[in-house]
Amino acid sequence: DTALEHSSGCGQGYITVDSEYANDATFEQELVIRRKRNPLSVLIDPDAQEADGSDMRFAIISSKVPRTEFERLFPGREAGGDGIGTSTGDNSTWVGKDYVRIAEYYRVEHTPAKLCLFASGATAVDGSPDYRDLIAAEGDPITHRQTFLRKVMWYKISAFEVLEQAEIP
Repeated sequence: DTALEHSSGCGQGYITVDSEYANDATFEQELVIRRKRNPLSVLIDPDAQEADGSDMRFAIISSKVPRTEFERLFPGREAGGDGIGTSTGDNSTWVGKDYVRIAEYYRVEHTPAKLCLFASGATAVDGSPDYRDLIAAEGDPITHRQTFLRKVMWYKISAFEVLEQAEIP
């Protein structure tokens, strides 16, 4: 409801799909849909043209957290000073006396690869475990072409450092 309300009211509204542990005593995960209460906290690639955002190269979702919460979540990590600009520029919107801004930064990376086609119709990227299995079973591929492997990286950042990072499967 929030995303629809914001998109009709101010032209943009967002939700995220996240995974979280089902409970504190398991490794099972479940998908959850979360609304973004402030659509202005989301910055998407301005060059993206597709309605579904599938051609975005990056997105940033930021939020302010109380300084005490930041210190609890990221002990020993750099929260920053009192919000006064530093030699790296003005960080006053990232760090205040009572808060620290953290952001989730999503970036799409493309790695060149050679995609191979085998006589059975199976395909595999040159050098992958599937490729080695197909070579052993069928011999050399019948053709190949250049392609790109797409990988989405996620970073949780403060004004000063990367706090967490992972590849999104």
